[in-house]
Amino acid sequence: MSDGAPSSLAGSDLQQKVATLETSNEYGIGFDFTPSYAAVAVSFVNGSNVPLAKIEGNRQWRVMMSKVSLTDDYPYHWWDKQWTVSVLAPMIEALVSVGEAQLGGPIVAASATMAQRNAISRWGHPATDLVMAAFSKAKIRYLPIVISSYLGEPLLYPENSIQAGHGLGLCRPYNSSQTCLHDGTQPQLAYETYYLVGYYANALEVTSTTPSLSAYGTSPAPKVDYQLGAEMRYEKLDEAYYWEEVRKFLSMPFVNIPRRKPTKVILYGEHGSDMRLRETVKDVLKAFMHEDAEMVQWVDDGLGPTYVGAMGAAEFAKRKPYWTRKDLNEEATHEVLSE
Repeated sequence: MSDGAPSSLAGSDLQQKVATLETSNEYGIGFDFTPSYAAVAVSFVNGSNVPLAKIEGNRQWRVMMSKVSLTDDYPYHWWDKQWTVSVLAPMIEALVSVGEAQLGGPIVAASATMAQRNAISRWGHPATDLVMAAFSKAKIRYLPIVISSYLGEPLLYPENSIQAGHGLGLCRPYNSSQTCLHDGTQPQLAYETYYLVGYYANALEVTSTTPSLSAYGTSPAPKVDYQLGAEMRYEKLDEAYYWEEVRKFLSMPFVNIPRRKPTKVILYGEHGSDMRLRETVKDVLKAFMHEDAEMVQWVDDGLGPTYVGAMGAAEFAKRKPYWTRKDLNEEATHEVLSE
C-alpha cells in the first residue's frame, strides 16, 4: 500500500480545535486518491480546511490507479474487483489511522475524490462500487456526495474537489438548502469554465470543464498520460523533448473543443507548483486564446497543490449533499447551449 511513512501536517492547535467540538459530525473528512499518493484533510464548520497527511502509493497503488482512470468499465472480472479493493482498503485504513492521530478525534466517515474516465458504463457504476466496497472493508462509512449523475458515475471527481478546495463554486453558508443556486442568495457564483492541470510524479492530467455554477455540477472530460509524470522529466535524454510532449498534451482540450475557452486556471498535484509547468501552460493558453489568454484568472490563493483535492473532499463531506437530478439537468442544458 505504501512505500514509506506518511507525511503529517497538523499539530496540537488542531487537536485543541477538535476538542471544542460537541460531536464528531461537526467536521468533515476527505480523502484524495491520486495517481501516486493518497491524502487526507479535515474541514471545520467555521470554514477552515486543514490538510492532515499524505501517504505515498507503492507500485500496486500506481498500477491500480492507472487501471481505474484509463480503462472503461473497469473492473471486468470479479478478481479485478477483489484485487482493486485489496489495494484501496489498506490505504483507507492507513489514512484513517494517521488522520485520527493528527486530528485527535475519531474518523467514522469520509468522502473520497478519485480520477476516473467519467464514461457512461454498460455495467452500472463499477468505479463507485469499488470505492464503496473498499470503505466497507476498511470499516468506515462512505459519504456519497454526488447522489446521481447526468453523465458517467456518481463519483466525486478531482475536477469537483479541486474547485471546492479553493472555495470555488460553493453556496454559503455550508449548510445552504438545495435551492441555493437559484434563490438569488449567492451573488458570488457565476458560470465558470476551468482549465485544470494535475502534475504528479507518475502522471499528467488535463481537463477543460463544462461551464457550471457549482463545484458539484462540473462534468469533467479528463485526459491523463502516465508517460508524462514529473519522474519522466529526468528520465528523458532531452528535457526539451519532454516539455514539447507536455505542451502537445496540454493543448488537447483546445484542439478537441476549440470553442470552449477557460475563465480560470488551476494547477494541482504534488508537482503543481513547478514553474516550468506554469510557463508551459501560459504558452498553451497564448497559442490558442491569443489576446484572450490575458483575461484568464489564475487561482493563486496560497493553498498547497498537494492537498487541495483532499481539502475539497473534506469541504464536501462537511456539507449535506444537496445536488439533485433537477439541478444536474439544468447544468447539462446550459452546457449544450454554451457549446
